[in-house]
Order: sequence, then structure tokens, then C-alpha cells
Amino acid sequence: MKMINKNVTDRMKDYFTASIQLDVRMFEGIYASEFESVRTDLKGQLILISREQLLHKVLQLKEQKLSLPGLNKIELLGISEYGDICSLLYRMVKGEEQAIHHYVWQQTDNQYFMVRQFTVEQDLTYLL
Repeated sequence: MKMINKNVTDRMKDYFTASIQLDVRMFEGIYASEFESVRTDLKGQLILISREQLLHKVLQLKEQKLSLPGLNKIELLGISEYGDICSLLYRMVKGEEQAIHHYVWQQTDNQYFMVRQFTVEQDLTYLL
């Protein structure tokens, strides 16, 4: 079995911590300047969210003292490295709904930054 890149898995832990704490500063250190979140659902709806839009949304949630929905299960399905890129594929369960998340990290100056997040959810209507 291939060795899991500890640097990237540590960065993923930072990402999950930032998500739980709604920590904008942590996200700023995680997301690359060109970061985009690409979300689609089973209906074929597609949404692109920029780094700035996502950071703004996190700040709004924090100011309103809201939180992101909790997860019942997080399962790492696969990890792949190619050059200075590392991809991690997760299945996440929130209540009865499942989603697939593909996180793409790029190494720059011996540090990994998230450049893309691809998500397939059951329904994105709540984001439209």
C-alpha cells in the first residue's frame, strides 16, 4: 500500500479544524490564492465559489454565531500524488445525505495549499 503523505493529511486536519471553528485566518493559510470550490449535484446544477466568496461566507457565519452542519462520518477513499499535486477523495455523511469531496493540494515552497475542492452533493438548491 502506498504511503500517505503526512504533510497533506496534516493540512487536511487543519482544514477540518478551520471548518469546525470557522477560523478565517486558518482558511487564509490553507487556500491558495487561486483556490476555487467546484460544486455539483445529482440534478446537474453547478456552482463555482472563489476563495474570496468562501472566506466571506465563513466570516458571515462566524459573525452570526452559526456553524457548519456536523458530519456523521468522514471516510478517506483515496489519495494520489502526481508531481507537486496531491489529491484526497473523501465520502462524507451529514444526517441522511452523502457527498463526495475531492481536495486538490499543490506544494509550493515545501508547503501544501488547497487549490481546488470538487464536491458532488445530492442537492445544491440551498446554495442557489
